[in-house]
Amino acid sequence: MMWRVYKALNRMEHSYLLNDSQTRDNRCKALIVALLQELGTGFMRITMGAETLIENCCDPDKSYLDFKPEITAAEKDQARYQYLRSRDLETIDQGGLFVGMTPVNIVINLTDLDELVDAAMKKEAPCTQPI
Repeated sequence: MMWRVYKALNRMEHSYLLNDSQTRDNRCKALIVALLQELGTGFMRITMGAETLIENCCDPDKSYLDFKPEITAAEKDQARYQYLRSRDLETIDQGGLFVGMTPVNIVINLTDLDELVDAAMKKEAPCTQPI
């Protein structure tokens, strides 16, 4: 396979000798397609996977690839949560932003915070089971 790639690149390197730029472009395109076809079904899986990723994750309103607004917002939320989660337990004495629990007035962080947030979300979640 590597020998074929080398030969193909060598042909492309000397394609500048062709006088007709359209012929050169067509040869280059045909060569690229032929190399991709040699890869077999892996190429199709990569192409289809990329299309799916772009359709599901990229903002269709932009002329360049960027995440959809809801994904960008979720990343910001995650960063904020990680910031609060990693706060030092001494923050209450030193001052600054932290997550606390009342009425015991303690700073909560790391897995304790995760567990308490999960429990509160579960408790406050609307009932989704049929009656």
